[in-house]
Order: sequence, then structure tokens, then C-alpha cells
Amino acid sequence: MKLTYFLVGLALIGAATVYLITRNPNGDGHLDMYSFLKFKRSFNVQYHNESEESYRLSVFLENLKMIEKHNADSTRTYDQEVNQFADLTIEEFESRYLMKSLPSQLNKNLAVLNLNETASQPIDWTTKNVLPGVKNQQQCGSCWAFSTAGLLESVYNIHNKPNTPISFSEQQLVDCCGAEGFGCEGCGGAWPTDAVAYTQKFGIVQESQYAYTAKDGKCNKTLEGVGYKPSQQFQVTASDAALQAALQNQPISICVDASQWSSYASGVFPQSKCSSDPNAADHAVLLVGYNANGTWKVRNSWGTSWGVGGYITLAAGNTCGLENYAIYATY
Repeated sequence: MKLTYFLVGLALIGAATVYLITRNPNGDGHLDMYSFLKFKRSFNVQYHNESEESYRLSVFLENLKMIEKHNADSTRTYDQEVNQFADLTIEEFESRYLMKSLPSQLNKNLAVLNLNETASQPIDWTTKNVLPGVKNQQQCGSCWAFSTAGLLESVYNIHNKPNTPISFSEQQLVDCCGAEGFGCEGCGGAWPTDAVAYTQKFGIVQESQYAYTAKDGKCNKTLEGVGYKPSQQFQVTASDAALQAALQNQPISICVDASQWSSYASGVFPQSKCSSDPNAADHAVLLVGYNANGTWKVRNSWGTSWGVGGYITLAAGNTCGLENYAIYATY
């Protein structure tokens, strides 16, 4: 019986290799098959049937080709890699992990932050024990909830200095922000400023009290009013100096164009690879620092297997529109 299984396994591998070579006659079919099997094993990927696996294999090959072409460019400023998104088309990636189109304007009544912009120094909040570990939104367009929770976690932990950073509930925001009339759409997307406004009225509890499910749910109103409530929120002026000054005090919630981030591995992501148009914003993240050369350090919510442990470095300036919708909160 064991011999039978072994022979069947060899036959499947051989058939897959033939398929790969047929699809990619100029490449190394065996190496591509190894890459696909490694991808499945690394990310515990399972498919429902052979037809689905065949399709995902073809998508994986196309993505692998683009990754290899990118990494072969000696002028590149960043590297790409096979990660958890490697068997998705760009359309699938956008629909599952990014937000739907959002209005181009923030709350017009939001006050603008006014800080001294002349004495800013490079800073990295990931070294200061104010953030819990990198989280994973999974297949739900709830990045706005993670960006908001990250902002409020920072404010709370900087003020209270707990030994272990407090982690707030993204699921409360997903379930309740829209239910209470703040314009949030759960896994469909929202503005962090609307989510912060919700917490100012109803508070936000810890993640251990309201666990993340990666799907829209019914608001547990018994937990409203008992959590942390930030006092104020401000919009940061869209400039390098204003953002750098704000970062002296805390991380900042930002919205960006992340449509080309799926295969990012490391290095400096350039302005040429994304849009700075405010209307292109499709993802909310947390700005946690900047370097002496002006590059920005950004915390994402796609888990630690993406990027550099869950982080991406963006080129100096308004790369991917990071300065367009920057939100600051006070304790």
C-alpha cells in the first residue's frame, strides 16, 4: 500500500512538472514546481480540487515570472518575493485585502494639528515598547480598523507605559462603527477618522474582550462605553515636516495606495510604483517612524510573513499618498 501511494505521488509530481514545462518552455519546470510546492507548504495552502489547483498554479507561475523579472533589474530599490498572495491575481488581491473606493474628503470639521516643525529627529516607535505584535487582517478589508487600533494603542501605551503593550479590538470597530452610524462598512472599508470618532463616543475594549473574526458581525453593545476613549483627533498637514513633527509624539494613522504592495519583500518602495493621488487610497496602515534620509517606516496588517516582519519602507515624500490622510489622536 505504501508503495502504491509513493508511485501515485511520483506520478502527480511528474504530471505537474510536464504541465509546468508546457506552460513555461523557456524556464526550469522542476524548479518552478519546487517553488509552488514550497509556497503551499509554507503558507499551508490547500485547494478544493485539481481544477482549482491547476488554475492557482498558472496564476502562481505568472506572479513568479514577474517577481523574478523585477528582482533581475539592477536598478531596483526594493526586492519582491513569493508570499501568501502569490497564487492570487491582482484583482483578487485588491478585492480581498484592500478597501473599496472611498470618498476623497475626510471630515471637513477635523482640526489641523499645529506643532513645532523645526526640531524633528529620526524616530522608530517599534523600538519603544508601545505597540503589540504585527497583526493580520486576513481576507477582510478591515485595514482601517487595524490602523485605528494601532493609533489608539500607541497613544494609550505611550501615556500609561504598561509592561506589555495593550492591544485593542479591531473587531469591535468592524462590528460597531457602522452600526452606530459612523459610516464604516466593516470588511468593505472605512476612514480611520470615522473609527476614531466612534471610539470617542463609545470607547474601544481590549482584543481579549472582543476577539477578531475577519468577518462582519453583530455589534456587541454590552461592551460599548466601558473601554478607552481618546479625547481628540487631528488631521496632520500634508507635508514631510508636519508628519515628522507629529511622529516625535506618536505613530500616525495613514491611508495609501497599496495596489502594488502584494509582493514586497524588503528595500525602499519608490514613488514611481504607486499613486499619490488622494482618490487612489485603498489601504490604511500605521506610520511608525522615519530615517535620517527621509524614508518612512510603515506597519502593515498582513501578518509577519509579508515584507520585513510586517513592515514596509516607503521613499521620502508623499509616496503612495501617505501624507494625504494622516490622523493624530490625543489621550
